[in-house]
Amino acid sequence: AGEKLKEAEEGKDGVEVSKQFVEADLAGAREQLVGMDAKVREGEEKVRAVREEAKRQVERARAEVETLRQRAEAAEEGKLALQSNFATLEEEKAALAAQS
Repeated sequence: AGEKLKEAEEGKDGVEVSKQFVEADLAGAREQLVGMDAKVREGEEKVRAVREEAKRQVERARAEVETLRQRAEAAEEGKLALQSNFATLEEEKAALAAQS
């Protein structure tokens, strides 16, 4: 009986040591998980910042395109006005030539 009690005590000590190793591994795994979670959050923040910057750049580009479109329309209107004025001047020039 003493032998079995001794074996049980040694087995109990082995289980306690194994339990401590498992708890240490678990604590290490938790630390790694916390670190990984922080890295994921940091990565998500970077992605969010890049997306926001991309949206701002797209909005700036759209505004620039709209400005250029308006300038092109104004230039076209100016060109048409000049062509009309030139045609009027050509008609007046022809009329003056016909009078002389």
